[in-house]
Amino acid sequence: MTPRAAPHRAGGTGRCTGRLRQDHGLGGFLTITTRTRRGRAIVAAALALSAAPAAAQGIPADDPAYVSLGAGAFNVTDPGGEPTADLRMEYRHGESFLWLKPWAGVELTGDGGVWGGGGVLFDAALREHIVLTLSTGVGAYGKGSGKDLGATTAFRSQIAVGYRFADRSRLTAAFGHLSNAGLGQANPGAETATLYYHIPLSKLGALLD
Repeated sequence: MTPRAAPHRAGGTGRCTGRLRQDHGLGGFLTITTRTRRGRAIVAAALALSAAPAAAQGIPADDPAYVSLGAGAFNVTDPGGEPTADLRMEYRHGESFLWLKPWAGVELTGDGGVWGGGGVLFDAALREHIVLTLSTGVGAYGKGSGKDLGATTAFRSQIAVGYRFADRSRLTAAFGHLSNAGLGQANPGAETATLYYHIPLSKLGALLD
């Protein structure tokens, strides 16, 4: 009689193989991806973009380009540091590309720090006059005598909620984060709180005439 093979017992390599197989496919990808901060950001961005067409319907197609002036505080959440003044000037393009609008700007801190860069933003109408703006960008940062962010390259992400007036100017409150995204040996980051007034470029031109 031919001896029967011993039944395989789940254990050791068997458990590892089963675990790896469970991580294949979309479910496994989401499980792995959402374990990291960057992965969660990617998933959140994908969900936001999937909702973009519906949210953007409340924004007029002829929404203007803006010159945005901002004032607030830099490094507001660091328990080991002191907040300092933060001043900004930005240009926000009126025309959108796949619901995203380009922007560029410069930021000055009370400690002599400077950030300049640009990126893209997304507007969503929450109510008739209430607008949510999500933005992200990349630029160069110089610390002056202030906080060292660990690298010259610095990424900015920001969320803002504001009121859109009848003349299409806006007043918004924003909270943002500036960091090197792990490019430097240290990545302390800094948060900012900013109050913006967004002036339609056409209105600004009329005031200057």
